[in-house]
Amino acid sequence: LDFATDCVEEDFYGYSTLDWNIKSSLVKPGDYEIMVETRCTNLGGPEEINGHQTSILPGIIDLSRPEKYGEPLPLKETIIAGEEVVVVFTEDIDCSEPLPFEIA
Repeated sequence: LDFATDCVEEDFYGYSTLDWNIKSSLVKPGDYEIMVETRCTNLGGPEEINGHQTSILPGIIDLSRPEKYGEPLPLKETIIAGEEVVVVFTEDIDCSEPLPFEIA
């Protein structure tokens, strides 16, 4: 994907932030290798400062949300304070810290 565009504004330090809409029809769920590359206007300096390329990072794009599977347990009308309630989902929920984030 090429995010080069004339409508992107740079900050005081020359940095730009762009959003990647992964819900578009261009991106399908699955395994990806993601690399970020910058290319700058050549202003006469050394070639190595006119751009940067990150290492390739593996990633997964999963657009389906976990859903509740069945009914919460225990299956009864009244729950006593302090009693454990179990909810099962259609996929594992990652509750590790630091909390994961998504690239929007």
